[in-house]
Amino acid sequence: MDPALDGNEAEQRSKIATSLKQTIFPADKPTLVQDARDNYADHWVISRLEQLPDDGKFDNVQRIWEALGGSEEHRV
Repeated sequence: MDPALDGNEAEQRSKIATSLKQTIFPADKPTLVQDARDNYADHWVISRLEQLPDDGKFDNVQRIWEALGGSEEHRV
């Protein structure tokens, strides 16, 4: 198992992370989408957040990333 995200995945996850205030967590989908809008996030980020399940709470960006089908990063 490769412990690192590929460059594209890392960039995408980073864009999501920098579009959200860290103090927002834990948060549900509507809260995350609104926070991204309030922070003038790229349309791509807002579109991805709108794809999150409606019934979840997310503790951090990694949980968002995994819910969107992104790879789990394993640190060594």
